[in-house]
Parts: sequence; structure tokens; C-alpha cells
Amino acid sequence: MKNLIHSASCNVHRYFHLLSLLAVWLCCQGFFLQSVSAIDYYVHAAAGADTNPGVNPSEPWKSLEKVNSTTFAPGDRILLAAGCRWKGKLNPKGSGAAGNSIVIDRYGDGPRPVIDGAGATGNGVVYLHNQQHWVIANLEITNDAPDGGDRRGVMVSAANAGIIRHIYLKNLYIHHIKGIVGQSLQAKDTGAIGIFIEADDVKDTRFDDVLIEGCRIETIDNTGIFTRARAGGSNTPGQANWNRRRITNLRIRRNKINDIAKNAMIIRLADGGVVEHNVCWDTAYRAGTGNTIFSRSSRGTIFQFNEGYLNRSRDYDGCLYDADLESPNCIFQYSYSHDNSHGLFWMCTVQEDANIVVRYNISQNDKGNIFCINYPNTSCYIYNNVVFIPSHLSPRIIDERRDADKTYYFYNNIIYNLSPTASYNWRNARRHFANNVFFGFHPDSEPNDPTKITDDPRFVDPGKGDFGIDTLAGYKLHPDSPCIDSGRTVQENGGRDFWGIPVPNPNGATDRGVHEYQGTNVTAHKSSSVPYFFFPAGQQRFEPFDLPGSLLQQVFGLAEISLQIEKVLLRLTAVGEPYVLDVSVSDGPPGPLAATSSPEERSFLGRSAGFHELENVDPVKLATGRYCGSGNANNRRGKIHSDARLIAHHALGNYAGPASRRRHANAALECVALDLGQGSVPGAGRAAVVAAEDDHRVLCQPFVVERL
Repeated sequence: MKNLIHSASCNVHRYFHLLSLLAVWLCCQGFFLQSVSAIDYYVHAAAGADTNPGVNPSEPWKSLEKVNSTTFAPGDRILLAAGCRWKGKLNPKGSGAAGNSIVIDRYGDGPRPVIDGAGATGNGVVYLHNQQHWVIANLEITNDAPDGGDRRGVMVSAANAGIIRHIYLKNLYIHHIKGIVGQSLQAKDTGAIGIFIEADDVKDTRFDDVLIEGCRIETIDNTGIFTRARAGGSNTPGQANWNRRRITNLRIRRNKINDIAKNAMIIRLADGGVVEHNVCWDTAYRAGTGNTIFSRSSRGTIFQFNEGYLNRSRDYDGCLYDADLESPNCIFQYSYSHDNSHGLFWMCTVQEDANIVVRYNISQNDKGNIFCINYPNTSCYIYNNVVFIPSHLSPRIIDERRDADKTYYFYNNIIYNLSPTASYNWRNARRHFANNVFFGFHPDSEPNDPTKITDDPRFVDPGKGDFGIDTLAGYKLHPDSPCIDSGRTVQENGGRDFWGIPVPNPNGATDRGVHEYQGTNVTAHKSSSVPYFFFPAGQQRFEPFDLPGSLLQQVFGLAEISLQIEKVLLRLTAVGEPYVLDVSVSDGPPGPLAATSSPEERSFLGRSAGFHELENVDPVKLATGRYCGSGNANNRRGKIHSDARLIAHHALGNYAGPASRRRHANAALECVALDLGQGSVPGAGRAAVVAAEDDHRVLCQPFVVERL
């Protein structure tokens, strides 16, 4: 009997030994047994107890100390109860693995869980050191105090640790971090989020795959988001020290950052990476100076689709962007700078810096140095930007600031200068100007550009940009703009304009400014080339665009805001006196049904079109507007104009038979009837958009058309 038991016991041990070997092999191959080993840990500040197992919501842990004393494994989750508040610091131990991160998040309904540093100094309120494969999301983090000190909201650091991978910080609300206000490195190292290389004297140490996304950051001393190597100072991209400290696969996107003592972002040591779709405002006031976003010791990093305003610097700097020391091949594009103490771009480079690019940006109402070409460099390319200067401001449009060995190229930019006191400041740079527009006032210091234009660039509605990068359609070009096809084509130009239109255009030409006009030969009215705007009735204008051309430029804006259909093809065709906007809907989910049965709201197409009897309607005639009143001038012009609540009736759902449904859907008849002529509203028309689906439902949206 003993032998049988011993034999069975040995077999069991062998079995578990084999399982252990298998698990080790799977881990080496990149496979992880999350379903076996990953654990969810729950923490509740009010209802928890550290003596609880913590592995279910009914028996949660209570304190941060319990979390901080635990070493977590790949796939584990630390879930903090929504609506709870903890004082102290969160510093859990352990690392995740590739494809199996450790996660800190919330559970339950209510506000984000709050981690309050309560004035503690050193490291961060949330702190990781030599740990990788972590995702930290949906927390509120604060650390206020009467006086400034060595404080950060989130700190991720590494020392002699090799490559630290996959640090994701998402949807955090970080506010009232009382760091140190000032210009020193000690001050710049305090703020909301810091990524640090602490030491690499024993082993090369750097970060890979860092994501900071969707965070709300406000009331911070001194810096919003920053990366740095405390292990060393200035590092030139490509050299040995930089190679072993560089950050690869860095993404900082869709964050909102405001009330920052100095800089919203300092991006150091980035090898490539992208900083995009961020909004930063109210910066640099308490420190007295500081550009909103700047690069330092970074190579080929792309800054795009960002908005920066109300930089309140009282001294130098004060721009949206700064290519600071050692920033070769960095690109600053498709962004919106407005109402800043200085302007769009400040350059504090070194001689080796080359191929810095500033393109397709808009500066509106900026006050100081719009383009500050400051320190030495090998080459900087500034092209296809627009600068709007109102009459009451006195900026320096270009300020070379100091004597230095610097070279820059200034092409296809539009300077729309309504100020008699705006100026330029020239020093000793090698400057190259071509194909720019200088419109409005012309100071004596205006640059010599042999191919410049001084005529009105014919913007749609300049100077009307508001808060939001989506409010800038006023900087598109009219079809009669002298900027169209008159620009200089730049190689490796990014391939698109501010709105995503391909550059150069199908003709192989490039326009001046931020807009690559994609017009046709169709005009809004036979007797005039005056453009019209198309926007939802009863709403403020959104992204206006002229009807005779450029219709494809706002497809996605129109789809999201009006029809809520993912893919919409717009085409304007001339059909007699009414002009017809033809919309084909394809491959997109429908938006909400907006039908009505009110007789007063069935004026679209006119009563004689037989709106309830559309089984035999000719889709070609419908799509070309020939049913627009069926010859009844009162219906076509008077009724369509006078009914401000014009909505197409849902009778298109009365099709009879599947063949008829398919015929109508496939014939792309979905938008009809645009009258730009007479009526009770001078110079205006009414139109309705109707989108039919295969299942008979109809989407209806009223629109207004106005002359400029």
C-alpha cells in the first residue's frame, strides 16, 4: 500500500514538474497563462480592510500601504473604488510582460478614485521605478501644498535597467501639483507627468513604447508633461549617449493641459514619436517665460494637430512651438497658434540642427515674434503657413533676433497683415524667400521675395478662427484666389494640406497657404462666381465651404455633424437654373431618423411630385432636381425659400417591392434640390438632404445656403 501511495505521489510531482516546465517554455515563447494566474485586486477606502483577501469586490483591501507592499504579476489588475479618496502615494511593485500588462484602474460607478499626495515631496504621487508593462488609467491625482517643492503627479523612472517597455498613462485627471516655479532644471523636473532616466552608468537604460493619452492636466507648477535623462545633460541625437538614452515609440495625444506655470510639454530624447491632437492654454504666466511645447535632444519627432493659445510669457519665448537645442528633422505641422504672447514658432537650435520643418500651420492674433529664427542651424524649412494679424496688434512677423550662422527657407506662406505697426527684424541669416503672399500693410522691412503676391489671397472668412482647431475653415481659398496653383512645390511636403487634401493637387501644382484648393469648373451661379456656404438650418455655421468646389474637403465634418454617416461623396452639378447638390451615401451606418409627417414640412420637391407615390419615380430626375416643384415656380422658389423648417418627408419609406428599394439605393439619389436663385430671403436658398437606406428608412436634415 505504501508503495502504491509513494508511486502515486511521485507521479503527481512529475505531473506538476512537467506543467512548470511547460509554463516556463510558454513564457519564453511569449505566451502567458493569464486565465490561470492573473488576479483582480479590489481596494475600497471606506468599506475595505487590509486583512481581506482583496480578490473580490465584497472583500476589498483598504489602504495604499497594502497595495504598495504587494508585488503584482503579469495580467493582474489593481482596481480602486470610484468615489473613494486616499492620502499618500501609490507605488505598487512588480512588472507585467509583453501582451500582459499590469493595470491600475477604477471599478464601480462614480467619480474617478482620488490619490492625494497631501503635500508629500519626492518621486511622484503615483510612482513606478524599473517597472515595465503597466497601464494606469482613470485616476484623479493631486498634491497641493502651501509652498512649492519637489513634487510630481506621476513619475516613471529607470536606473541601470535596460529597456523599459510599455508604459501607458490614460485618461488621468492631474491637478494642483505644487512643484517649483522657475527656470532651473530642478524646477522643470516638477509637474504633472515625468518620465526619467535616473542612471545608466552600469547598464544602458531607456524607454520604449510610452503612451500618454486623454489626460486632463491643470494648475501645475512647473511643467505639464516632460521626459528627461537625469543621468546626463545635453545629448546630441545619433551620438552614443543619446542612443543609449533615447525614447522610442513615444505617443502623446489628445491631452488637455492648462494653467501651467511654465511649459505644457518638454519632449527630450525622443527618437521619432508623435505629439498630436493636444490642446494647451494658459501657460508660462507664473514662471514669466516659456514656450508652450518644445523639443530638446530629439530627432524626427512630429508635432501635429495641436492647438496652443494664451501663452502668457512676459519675456522671451512664449510661442506654441520651440525647436530647442539638438532637434534635427523635427516637424511642426497642421497646428493652430492663437492669442499667444509671442507666436507660432521659436527656434533655439545648434549649428548641427538640420531639416527642421514648420508647415501648414495657422497663426491668428499672436502678439510677439511669430517666427523667431534665433540660434545657429544648418537648415530650417518654413512653408505653407498662414499668419493673420489684426489691426490692433504689433508683432514681429519674422525676428532673426541675434547674429548667428543660420539658414532658413520661407516658401508659400501667406502673411495677412492688417496692422500698420507690424514689422520684421533682420540680422545676418542666410534666408531664402519664394512664392509667399504679403497682403495688407507693407512695412519698409518687408522681405524681398521675387515671386511674391501682394493681392488679396481671397480667403473664405479670415480672422474668424475660434477656440478649436476645427473652427478654421475661413482660411480656405475662394475659387478665384491668386494663391491657387501658384505655389512652389516642395519635395517631401507631408502629402496633405491642413484639412487632409492631397498636395500637390491632381494638376501637379501646389497652392500658397494651408489650403490646397480642389475646385471644379462649376460655378455657384451662371452669372456670378460668388461662393455659397452650406450649413445646418437652425444652427451656427460649421466648417463653411464653397459649393462650386472643394466639396470633398469637409466630407468627414459634414458626415459627423449633419448626416452622421461615415462615408459621403458630394458632387455639385449644374442642371438648368436650380443647381443640385448630389450626395451619394456608401458603406456607412445611418444616423438617427429625422422624419416628419407635417404637411407644412413636405414642401420639399413640391406637392405635385407625388411624394407619397414614389414607387415609379425616376431616380435620375429626382437626383437632378427635375421634380423640384414639377414646374411650379411658387413651389420651387417661394415655398422652398420661405419654409425655414424645411424637412423632407419620410414617404421615401413607401417604396413598393424590394427591386424598387434596391434601384433607388443603388442609383445614389440620396440628395436633391438646391435652389440658389430667387425667393423671399434675398440671396439665400433652402435645401434638404435625404438619404435613403435599403431598409426604407430615410434620414432628413434641413440646410441653409447663403451667399458670402
